[in-house]
Amino acid sequence: MDTGNLSEETYPAIWIESAKFNRDLTLQFGLLSGECKDENEFFEKSVALIGEMGNYSLIDLDDMFFGNPPKANNFK
Repeated sequence: MDTGNLSEETYPAIWIESAKFNRDLTLQFGLLSGECKDENEFFEKSVALIGEMGNYSLIDLDDMFFGNPPKANNFK
């Protein structure tokens, strides 16, 4: 699924908000969208990914943000 196919509600809720926080974060959701068949699946997997990211270690955050991670408290 392409992120351009998201509804007017889902696109800003996930895509725009993640971009406001950090452009590198949008990449995670962009990669995820390629694995989804429709918006419902994308939304469910996005919520699960957000929960999973809350448990990432500092090394995981460093990798996800290409060596320039936000402070862990800001991220959570």
